[in-house]
Amino acid sequence: MFRDLVAKSPLCAEDFSDDGYLEDDEEDIPGGRVELNLKHLADLAREEADDENLYPDAKSLKLTGVVFHESRCGSTLVANSLIAMNPEKHRVYSESAPPLAALTLCAKDGDSEGPCSMDQGAQILRDVMYFMGRTDNLTEERYFFKIQSAGTKNLPIFRMAFPETPWIFVYRDPVQVMMSHFAHGTKSANCLRSLHRPPRLLKQLAHRRGYDVGNQNGKHSHLKEMSPPEFCAAHLATLTEMAADQIQESDELGQAVNYASLPHVLYDKILPSWGVDASEEEIENIQTISGTYSKGRGEMHKEWKDDSEKKEELASPEIQEASKIFLQESYETLQELANA
Repeated sequence: MFRDLVAKSPLCAEDFSDDGYLEDDEEDIPGGRVELNLKHLADLAREEADDENLYPDAKSLKLTGVVFHESRCGSTLVANSLIAMNPEKHRVYSESAPPLAALTLCAKDGDSEGPCSMDQGAQILRDVMYFMGRTDNLTEERYFFKIQSAGTKNLPIFRMAFPETPWIFVYRDPVQVMMSHFAHGTKSANCLRSLHRPPRLLKQLAHRRGYDVGNQNGKHSHLKEMSPPEFCAAHLATLTEMAADQIQESDELGQAVNYASLPHVLYDKILPSWGVDASEEEIENIQTISGTYSKGRGEMHKEWKDDSEKKEELASPEIQEASKIFLQESYETLQELANA
């Protein structure tokens, strides 16, 4: 994963943006953060670095498919399956930082007003993902991305950047997702990160449900009357509603995937639609990795057990009601799209 690369690169923690670099003395060459002209480098790479005559082993992998998700819904299982099915041929980026940064640069939180246009944002995303798909490993054939859940709000930019690339949106029963977010209490719930600075999309959605959102255009307005479960459900709804809308506009390039249908839907439906025919051995690899805890690393790599029923049983009335108010409608729409 991208964070592993950063962890093994100690100079990434330093900032040399104010230093001179590429001096005669090798010790003066900085690591860490530097400013570069991305477009110039991308154009140069496409014109020269991929030239078979200059670099016979260099190539740019085909972006085979992209995974968007609701968060806390089991999407890591998809990323793990994609790499486990054929580690030599597949490169998989799971929630790496550069694509999300590119997606949100020109339209943060799905807002059309930003420092640059959607067209520019799409070009930046293309260049970033192009660099991440370059290789001189002759065995690599395909590469995939799993984008952070926040990237779902910017699906229009992704679709503009890659109008022919297939993608999926992984979702799960609303109560089960909510219970995952609140597994360790409200203080650590990711869905409450913007509680005191709610984004425009969330405020608009809450307003449509009849909640007092104060000044919708104010950057620091609080959402009055909303409990943590209600705010969490509203946040998740900004993702599920965006995904449902974009799937319906995507001419079947976008597909809804219910967590409960994994892993078989991956090799029975998704991969064939992405032009990937999984062999019997690759299917067995997916089935094997699906039997282990999806986020396990090192000693945490243990046998996986489904906890869906337990989540349903332990859900408080507040969580159940908030899920019904904000998430049930988009969940049913996604179900219809998944079964279409």
